[in-house]
Amino acid sequence: MEASKDSFISDVNEEMNRRDPRGEKLRVVVMDGERALHRRVYRIMKGVVLVLDFLHVLEIGNSSPTPLYSMTVNAAVLGAWLVVCMLLAIRLFSWE
Repeated sequence: MEASKDSFISDVNEEMNRRDPRGEKLRVVVMDGERALHRRVYRIMKGVVLVLDFLHVLEIGNSSPTPLYSMTVNAAVLGAWLVVCMLLAIRLFSWE
C-alpha cells in the first residue's frame, strides 16, 4: 500500500524529531519544485529549510523542447555545480 504524501511527510517529521528531540539542528528538506508539496511540508514540518533538488530540475529541463543544458555536459561538472550551490545554501542559512 502506498502512503499518502501527508502521511509520508509526517513519518519523516517524526523521524527527525526522534533523532533531534530538542530541535537543535538545522532541518533541511531537499525536494523538487512542486509548490503544493512545499506547502504540505511547511504545514507539517515547522521551521524546516527547503532546498531545491537542482539535478532533478536540470533533468526535467533537459527533457523539455528547449533543454537547459547540453547532453554532452559531464556529470562531474553538474555534481560540482550542485556541491557549490549546496555550500552556498548552507552558508546563507547558517546563523551560528
